[in-house]
Amino acid sequence: MTIMEITETVHCLEQPMREIFTACYLILGRKITLIDSGLPETCEKLILPCLKKLKHDPRDISMIVHMHNHDDHVGSDCALKEISGAEIAIREAGVEALEKPEVARSRYLSECGMYLSKEEQETIRKRPLGQPLKADQRLHDGNVLDLGSMKLEVIHTPGHSPDFVCFYDRSGKTVFTGDSVVGGTTMIDDFVIVQDVDAYLASINRLQKLDMKLMLMDHPYLPYENAFLRDQQLKDYLKFSVDINAQISDQILETLKRAGKAMSATEISYIVCPIFRRKIPEGVTNRTVLVHLLRLERFGKVVENRGTAPITWTLKV
Repeated sequence: MTIMEITETVHCLEQPMREIFTACYLILGRKITLIDSGLPETCEKLILPCLKKLKHDPRDISMIVHMHNHDDHVGSDCALKEISGAEIAIREAGVEALEKPEVARSRYLSECGMYLSKEEQETIRKRPLGQPLKADQRLHDGNVLDLGSMKLEVIHTPGHSPDFVCFYDRSGKTVFTGDSVVGGTTMIDDFVIVQDVDAYLASINRLQKLDMKLMLMDHPYLPYENAFLRDQQLKDYLKFSVDINAQISDQILETLKRAGKAMSATEISYIVCPIFRRKIPEGVTNRTVLVHLLRLERFGKVVENRGTAPITWTLKV
């Protein structure tokens, strides 16, 4: 566990998570604001000790603002809510996943189940869900959060997830990007985690236009193996995050070309993911591979074969 002072008012809290870490950010102002809350154990193991060290009462936490709804970023919400009564803020697209996680999972299976095997669908249904939690505020693109010590502009940056927002401190030229830019994933592998490739690329393009000197992320994303990027390194990483998606698409097309036959998204995942050091369990479709296939179909590069279960793919002749 690591607590790092970024400025006098901003502290990064890094919670170990498998071979890497997940981070949340503590912002001191008139009251205390948290950007994300980490894993379920982050409250007890990291957030409360940090507040004690800084001589602050946890009851002074007034708001937890979320960049997106994934479990490793909202895990301590319930504990912090009980301690402080803090308001939970998230973009509208993430409210359902927070308040009704079972509905969000059912929607994914409804939209993508045809591409998955029956065994994989059943595995997804059996995965444990997070505890439902009410969202108190909806964040909208262009909102400005006045935290006293800084003002954060809400910037909608979907791609990694539909609800993703970044927080931009214009005066400090700092942007909290969380997982919205996942150029090489983490120290574990070189892959990316996206749910919408076009939205992801558009979000990076939007970030590239910001006047920023410091980018604060939630995991040690490759190739730099840390969560803080500055100046030219920051610019290089954004470009890398675009380029890696082109590489994934190219590998999918090359895989289908070499196979010379129809393949399921799962079969393609087994071949493409190891090229980028991504390990996936047997029988599992990598979601990034699937959304790249859907995009390649829209571009007329591949064809869905809907007479099979699960659906298979071939190159378009």
